[in-house]
Amino acid sequence: MPGRRGGRQRSPAPAYQPYRDTGTWVPTPNVEDPTAFPPLPGTLTSPRSIGFTATVALQDTVEDTAAKFSNLALTKIEKMKTPQFSNPSDMVTFIVGLKKEKFIVHKEFACKNSEVLRAAFNGPFLEGRTGTYILEDTSAAAFRMFTEFLYSGKITLHYHNLNAEDDLVLAEDEEHIEMCAQQDTDLIDLWLLADRFLMVDFQNQVIDHMKRIYQICGVMSSCQFRKIYDNTQEGSPLRRLVVDLCCWAFFADYIKDKSDKFPQDMLVDVAIAYRDAAPSNVITSKRSEIPTTDYHVKRQAS
Repeated sequence: MPGRRGGRQRSPAPAYQPYRDTGTWVPTPNVEDPTAFPPLPGTLTSPRSIGFTATVALQDTVEDTAAKFSNLALTKIEKMKTPQFSNPSDMVTFIVGLKKEKFIVHKEFACKNSEVLRAAFNGPFLEGRTGTYILEDTSAAAFRMFTEFLYSGKITLHYHNLNAEDDLVLAEDEEHIEMCAQQDTDLIDLWLLADRFLMVDFQNQVIDHMKRIYQICGVMSSCQFRKIYDNTQEGSPLRRLVVDLCCWAFFADYIKDKSDKFPQDMLVDVAIAYRDAAPSNVITSKRSEIPTTDYHVKRQAS
């Protein structure tokens, strides 16, 4: 049996793995005609130097102009992504969880981060008429992190934030293991929330956090698997993550002992993952060299 604490199987210590060519075409001036380009201040005035200086000057002008347009485009893109507090008094309300906790958020921040929320709050739907969005199937803890992302583009975890110095010490603490398991639940809720609102960058950030937590505290508790499979579709990145973690982090005895915790679809995905991981030459060899004697009933000694 593998070592486990608080339902979480610990993984072995991880092996951490921790110019621009513009292609600009510039016509060469006629070096025989000194008047083609007037000499620039501080430059030589020979026909050859005039031609060279003018060519460089023209190319610099082209590049500077291109850079200005490029910077202008980037500035416009950033403005599109970053809320400008153009209407700071325009707020929307989220009613979260079974306890109906109320979260009030700037509408601009909610709409800038999600096309779904933008359509909901600016359309003819109930949310657009009332300025209120009801989310009964998520937790207040997850929505607090969701709100943090709306405003800052990142989330802060209770444990295992990037570059945290006390991770390895905390990972051995029993109370931490329990709280870390709760954090797993919050991150799952958070990923599902981001999936609902089509916030891809947010989903990817949550996956990165899950991977870091696995490296320190091991795979999440098997009781989380059903929640994931009940709320995602076939081929979901979150499904694929937990399947791969289970395939390569769990011992066979653990999978056997906890088989009742695994959704049937997940066991199928695990079997397929193992099959797909086998090299083609091994598959061919196993297919052709299955010894029938391995499956003969053995006679009991009299």
